[in-house]
Amino acid sequence: MIGRKTTHEGELMPYYQHELKVGVDSEQQNIFFIWPMIVVHKIDNDSPLYGVSAADFINEKFEIVLIFEGKTVGLDFLKSFIAFSLSKI
Repeated sequence: MIGRKTTHEGELMPYYQHELKVGVDSEQQNIFFIWPMIVVHKIDNDSPLYGVSAADFINEKFEIVLIFEGKTVGLDFLKSFIAFSLSKI
């Protein structure tokens, strides 16, 4: 997630990258994308979204950026990016 962050010293970081821990919608430990899957982020005490209200979502400006990395059968490397703005969440 890319958004603003204010440090303890008061410095504003406008494009800070918060890591969102994600998993899949099943009990699998490894994510293997050969069919559609739902990727989820659990909002808990460690989540950067913890404590964010509906009003905060409206007033704050941030994007959630997904980066997929992997290998093809021929061992070619693959990287894909997609960004979701607030209006698409």
